[in-house]
Amino acid sequence: MKKKYWLGGVLSAMVIVGGVAMVRPSLALFTSQDSEINEFETGNVDIEIIENFNGCELTESPKTCTKEVSIQNITSKTDAIIRVAIIPYWQDESENAWPGDVSGVDLHFGEPTEANKNPNLVDINSTDVGWVDGRDGYYYYNQLVPAHTVTEQLLSSVTVTIPDNLQDRYDGKTLIVDVKAEAVQPTLDAVKAVWPNLSNDVKVMIEKMDGIK
Repeated sequence: MKKKYWLGGVLSAMVIVGGVAMVRPSLALFTSQDSEINEFETGNVDIEIIENFNGCELTESPKTCTKEVSIQNITSKTDAIIRVAIIPYWQDESENAWPGDVSGVDLHFGEPTEANKNPNLVDINSTDVGWVDGRDGYYYYNQLVPAHTVTEQLLSSVTVTIPDNLQDRYDGKTLIVDVKAEAVQPTLDAVKAVWPNLSNDVKVMIEKMDGIK
């Protein structure tokens, strides 16, 4: 008898925004829910997660589900600096935290090629526009995002692998892939106030952004 695994998603946005994806071992369903929380009022910056996701039934392991994520600056006039964290974790049948292994969850940042496994990510020193792995749990967009515009795509899909010998244990559980996006106004003072613990490399990248104040 085949096990069923549920893959779903919850998006939350902060401005300081986020997305969550869920996997329930047994045959899978992927759903999404959006919410925004403004935690930085002064800059009048607001963002929204843009997602291309039509549900996913996990009928096999491994299983890859399309989940395309980008971020839109929906502020009327202000540019935004944006970063995103993607955090997988498991829940039990009662939606409580459950100590499942997330090592079988692979996030894909663009369609991999022989030359580039994650083409949606660029080097922190690159002049190409795109997302940078800050090595601090966040992915940073390396350019200011003007009002009413959308970033390049970050996440493209999620692959879930449940070993055959563990499928009974994971039956009925839910894997959440939590995508949280944050934005601040395009000033160095705002960045320091909201993100005080940036690495020096990320600080330098932000300081070099065209239009930063």
